[in-house]
Amino acid sequence: MEAAVRELREETGYTADDKNIDDLGETFVRGSQCDYTFHLYKVVLNQLIEVRLDEREHTDYCWATVKEALSLPFIEDLDAYLHLHYAERLGNNAT
Repeated sequence: MEAAVRELREETGYTADDKNIDDLGETFVRGSQCDYTFHLYKVVLNQLIEVRLDEREHTDYCWATVKEALSLPFIEDLDAYLHLHYAERLGNNAT
């Protein structure tokens, strides 16, 4: 969990307490050019925060509902994992 807290702070400027981060699991993704393990975490915010992106890693962000997020362009096969993850947790109402 320490790594998730650190990455969140480094990439967004938001400092979370590890008690506020839920580990939602991981999955192995076999891509056409590389394979990787994708880790999914959830942080619940009481209000929207000012996000400060690390421009070396990200160019933009947006706030989105689960349904809106599932329509965004993702890296290869990530959208399929998110659909599966949220379909299981939301009773197939994610799409």
